[in-house]
Amino acid sequence: MPDASIVVTMDDNYSDAVKKMSSVTKSFSKDIDQLEDVLYALNKNKISLKVDLGKAKSELEAAEKQFEQTQSAADGLKAELAQANYDNIVRNLETVTQAAGKAENAISKAGNQGRSGDAQAAKSIMNTVAASGIGQTLKDVTMNMGTALAGSMFGEAGGTIAANMLSSGATGAVAGTTILGPGVGTAIGAAVGAALGGINGYFQNLEKKDDVYKSWYQGVYENAGSETDRMLTDGRSAVQETLGQPEAELKAVQGTLDAAGGEGYYAERNQGIADQITAYGGELGEALAEANRAIGAGRAAMENLADSYTQEALSAVLTGSETTLQWSDDNTQRLQELGALYQEAMADYEAGNAEAGALVETYVEEARALAEAQYDSSEAAMGVAEAEKDLITSINENTAALRGWRGEYDINQALTKGQAVSLLPGDKGSNGNSGNRLTASDSGIVNISTQAPRLQDVSIDYVPYQNLPAVPVLTATEVKNEQRSPAITISGNSFSIREEADVDRVANALLQKIELAERRG
Repeated sequence: MPDASIVVTMDDNYSDAVKKMSSVTKSFSKDIDQLEDVLYALNKNKISLKVDLGKAKSELEAAEKQFEQTQSAADGLKAELAQANYDNIVRNLETVTQAAGKAENAISKAGNQGRSGDAQAAKSIMNTVAASGIGQTLKDVTMNMGTALAGSMFGEAGGTIAANMLSSGATGAVAGTTILGPGVGTAIGAAVGAALGGINGYFQNLEKKDDVYKSWYQGVYENAGSETDRMLTDGRSAVQETLGQPEAELKAVQGTLDAAGGEGYYAERNQGIADQITAYGGELGEALAEANRAIGAGRAAMENLADSYTQEALSAVLTGSETTLQWSDDNTQRLQELGALYQEAMADYEAGNAEAGALVETYVEEARALAEAQYDSSEAAMGVAEAEKDLITSINENTAALRGWRGEYDINQALTKGQAVSLLPGDKGSNGNSGNRLTASDSGIVNISTQAPRLQDVSIDYVPYQNLPAVPVLTATEVKNEQRSPAITISGNSFSIREEADVDRVANALLQKIELAERRG
């Protein structure tokens, strides 16, 4: 073992609970049925612990063997943990065995005293068993076994129902024992829990069926639609020459409109491109080229270093070469061990044992893994990682006060709002409107409000059917400051409303004139 102190601490609430249970067994002498239940649980748990003990022993032997081969600190720690786990199971098995013996003695003493014992003592023991973890172990084993069996017999749906019934039944049994006492209470709680679990499992299966149904009918819908799309595509192609002339003309018109957007874009963008050509073609371009050369050389140097570690690891294992790069003592020793193992495996392979080729594969793969790990741990790679971390920290600190990140966030939040957003006071954009409203007073004056409407506003979206020469048009009062803007008077005009569409035309014209006048001051 390495010259290092390894302290392993493990919380063993199980043994403490069983020790308490062993002391409780001394206080009861009458309820043989409950004692037999406890004894049965203890014996069953003892069998489970023996199985775990055998597994822990095998794991301990494998860990010790691995450590003897590698002598690495990591494998030493694994061996220590395996030893601690084995010792803990041994202690638990001894405790359970002692508790079972005491339960047997109590049953023997209580055999001639009838069944009128103290139920409270039995309940205390059952609670102690539950607290010790034995109940949970029994529950897990029973549920896994039942789920596997039901799933094998009735499929996934049966396994789901069985899992829910067993889990809820076990929970109900514990609750029934606590509330109504052991025996009848346990049975009632288990029955109720199992029934509720079965119902829950049924609805889980129903949800799965519904999901399958949704997927199926969506596929049917999409298939039907795809056939219609295919028909239309082929049909349009068939009559394109004879009936498709209007569509071609429309595309030509749309192309002209699109070209106007492109013209406007490049009319502005070309100047910026020209500025970039000038900048990058001069001193800035030369400096950036040097920076790019340095970046490329740095990337290549790190890739070369990684390749060198791989080449050196393979050479050490396959040819027995010495290492020259920065290797840890443990990895250097392991490469030498792999080299010896490789030579043995190759000798067996050359002697006709084809299975030895699988060992050769593992040794080569381990050499590559050691090379990658050693490269990642090298001073150069660690320096790059540290620089990346500093870069992230610097960006975070220098941009924390900026609000650039809020742009996309606010847009995404706005897209998540629904129709109820119109109920919020002061919220603009309801139904896509700008928030401008037309209201009419009793005097015939038309007021235009630029504030978003609220629930208590009483307004209309049209100009009244009146021929009103020299109609004064006022901006809306400022709600918060209760100040009135100067009136804007439009004189020498009369409005003739012939149809409903004229209402919107007049209103829009008034708004445009007023807004233009306000911008011009």
